[in-house]
Amino acid sequence: MTNLKDGRDHHWWPKSLSKNWSSDPDNKINTISHRGYEKRYSPKAIGKTYDGHNIIFHSIWDSSFERKFDRSDNDFPELTRWLLSAVSDVREGPKPLQHDEHQLKMLAVCLSSLVARNPTIRNTISLTIESYGLTSSNNLIAANLANLHDFFAPQIENGGKFAIFFDKAGSFIFGDGFLHNFPATQLTLSDSHLLVPISPNIVVMWFRPTRYRTYPKIIGISGDIEDIEFINESIQVYSSEYIYYKEIRPTVLNIFSAGKHQCYPYHKPPYLEYMMQKVLDYRPN
Repeated sequence: MTNLKDGRDHHWWPKSLSKNWSSDPDNKINTISHRGYEKRYSPKAIGKTYDGHNIIFHSIWDSSFERKFDRSDNDFPELTRWLLSAVSDVREGPKPLQHDEHQLKMLAVCLSSLVARNPTIRNTISLTIESYGLTSSNNLIAANLANLHDFFAPQIENGGKFAIFFDKAGSFIFGDGFLHNFPATQLTLSDSHLLVPISPNIVVMWFRPTRYRTYPKIIGISGDIEDIEFINESIQVYSSEYIYYKEIRPTVLNIFSAGKHQCYPYHKPPYLEYMMQKVLDYRPN
């Protein structure tokens, strides 16, 4: 870890990714709060976590792990361009996505960075601290977060399968939470999974079942209406304060209006299992 980095610049959702949801005429992002307030914000104003990646003792022991996310934040524009190009013709049916080692690592590192600093992980750590009768604090949460990105990224890269869901209309939303079952500790990612939007047109699913064919590692799928509705529903289930969209406004669900991070039982609802099975059953010609 390095010396402190200005806490005002910390984001759980990087600016380079938020830009994918900005729209004309002012290049801002449509925001809906759990209380129903709607406003447009610039990408740099989205997803902030003040001092979220600093550990501060007001001494020589002060440290920061914010720079651990520099690589992914710089890579998100390239990742978005690659995935959009790779799935541009999946309307004709699922297809394997050709990739090299650089692209696979880039995908894994970017996904890991979104999980490791997501508010859902922070919430889990906070609840765990309080379960021991302690008072949760930003320092305690940050100390537990500090090494998760380093731990998650190689496991995503070296195991499991990826599915890239494409929606030409661009109706995917994002929020301050998304469906995953990653632990808030450094445990092996066994039977782990995530479902996270990368742009209004792209959602990535990664999962690591106990048994699976390793090829193809990555497939592209044209999301049907049921896929899109479930993905956007899952964002509202796991988000607590805000959801964001580009042009197609989602219907706000009651579960999001509750204003707290929630989850599906065991983080694996039946429709997610259906999506996973669709990927496992795919056989390239």
